[in-house]
Amino acid sequence: YKENAMQLSRIHHGQPVKPLDRAVFWIEYVMRNKGAKHLRVAAHDLTWFQYHSLDVLGFLLACVVTVMLIITKCCLFCCQKFAKAGKKKKWE
Repeated sequence: YKENAMQLSRIHHGQPVKPLDRAVFWIEYVMRNKGAKHLRVAAHDLTWFQYHSLDVLGFLLACVVTVMLIITKCCLFCCQKFAKAGKKKKWE
């Protein structure tokens, strides 16, 4: 266990630049580039509607409702056909 821990420690510490120096570099980089807008996540540019995927949810809901309406209409059509066929046989 100790050998594995030592090996992992060597892997994590085997960096050419110290973590503090890297942090200082990135802070200075952001300051030089006035906030580094080019590094921002694209989610910051989305509207709240797109950010919460409401457009996708609306489309999926519309698809589900459409399929349910089609199935309902088909079931009603079949029930009416069978009901008419049953009434004709009774009268004959």
